[in-house]
Amino acid sequence: MLVTFLSLCMILAVEPALAQDGATCDAGQPAAGLTEVAETLQTLAAPESFDIGLTTAVRAQDLRGQGELQATCYDDGASCPGGCDEHVVANNASNGSARFHAPGSSAGNWQDCRNGQDCEVCFGDDPADCITVTYRGTGPDAGRADFTASFWEELCAVQGLPDALDDECDRIEGGSDGLRAVSCLEAPDAAGCEGVAPSAEERQAARQAVAECLAERDDSWRCHYQGANGTLSAGSCENGAVNSSGWDCCTGDRFHDACVTGCGDYYVDAPEGDSPVEALPAPEEPEPGPVEHATVEEPPVEHATVEEPALEERDEPPPLPPRRRPQRRRRPGPRW
Repeated sequence: MLVTFLSLCMILAVEPALAQDGATCDAGQPAAGLTEVAETLQTLAAPESFDIGLTTAVRAQDLRGQGELQATCYDDGASCPGGCDEHVVANNASNGSARFHAPGSSAGNWQDCRNGQDCEVCFGDDPADCITVTYRGTGPDAGRADFTASFWEELCAVQGLPDALDDECDRIEGGSDGLRAVSCLEAPDAAGCEGVAPSAEERQAARQAVAECLAERDDSWRCHYQGANGTLSAGSCENGAVNSSGWDCCTGDRFHDACVTGCGDYYVDAPEGDSPVEALPAPEEPEPGPVEHATVEEPPVEHATVEEPALEERDEPPPLPPRRRPQRRRRPGPRW
């Protein structure tokens, strides 16, 4: 609250027009009129789907014996809860612990995060190591906090993240740069993409299989996981593309695919020597223009070295002694 108060005072010093009548920044005195300013600034700020550094007291001793919490990324397509909005899922064994709990709970009485409600995820015993985000139910193995790709895309644009989250952002951005040049999911007709991305017929058949299962069974989760060894169904992914682990969808977006990992097979190198100039068809005939004519020149040396034959070689004897004519210099002019 003190930081917010000081920030408002700094803004009022720069922009006095924002201050309401009676606003004051005297230490220890009521900040009359600053409420209106705070509300104005709040409307200008873009809303975020998370908060960092809340006040729940998580002590180092509370984390002992719980192991490290790993931040990971997922997107299981149509089976993803909440439309794959910005959220986290976790194993039931992690829920209700010092690392993963409902806001307001405390040591000795950690409360479980509830589906669709805020959840505090703590990577250390410093309040700045905690992040609050919407919880969407159970998911990965114990020891992991699985955030959606859309969450990471929003989060990685923020400064001052907990180290565990900042390291994961670095990994995602590095993985994005490491993908090859052409995404066959976004450009299936590009050179080298033949047979790489699922065809329209394959995507339709995969979606149909999921739809038929959902029409016949109440267990929708099983319908979305009909792949080999119970992995994700291709029909649950919009592009029909499942990553190499079999648990996540690939979309063709470089950040997203680096986030979930295992999508590199849907990317190919750009053709060697491919350039816009080489891709253009060659004209059948040269187009007339000043450049075409400019290449046809008379060698300047030809005119400069043309001399009249010596007089003694003429048919009639010369009336004067033979002599050479001086070499002429051409005056620069237009070249046709």
